[in-house]
Amino acid sequence: MGNLLHDKKNKNTAFELFRAMAVTMVLIGHFAALSNDLPLIAKNILYSFNSYGLAIFFVISGFLLSASFTSLLKKQDKIYSAVKIFFIKRIFRIYPAYIISLIIFSAILISFFKYPVNWFDVFAHFFNIHNLFEGFSRSINGVYWTLAVEFQWYFFAPLDTIIHKIKHQNADCLIFSIYTLKRVLAV
Repeated sequence: MGNLLHDKKNKNTAFELFRAMAVTMVLIGHFAALSNDLPLIAKNILYSFNSYGLAIFFVISGFLLSASFTSLLKKQDKIYSAVKIFFIKRIFRIYPAYIISLIIFSAILISFFKYPVNWFDVFAHFFNIHNLFEGFSRSINGVYWTLAVEFQWYFFAPLDTIIHKIKHQNADCLIFSIYTLKRVLAV
């Protein structure tokens, strides 16, 4: 049993290292886009790291979240219980910091930049549906679109599980990873 836990920890560490690499690729891509000193060809090559980094990050995240949800399904008597626990864990992990940052960024935009943040902006961001409306995806903070994709995944993954009653867990994790990649590339 101790070896199993150790192996699981090593696997998660490896996934986290790949996600860190993916985030680094995104940062390189963003810095390249902002640089005025790079030749155009270097800028374009380095900016392409952004797309690959995003794809890698979301595929790994989708796989890990699928595995987490599948693990909850095994432990719970009912699918409803697993879905409820999954949502509660995800909401309490992300929403407190997200709401505080949403308030801070909205206040900064209104106070210092006279940016017209309206109630629909805040509503759409609060419920993580801002990427579904033209002009709202990056209206408060450009990076929030990733949270919208993530939260939509939190909704669709359990829904798909309920509909299909998972039989092949690894295949399901791969399918959700591919779905997430498809959503990212569509943005």
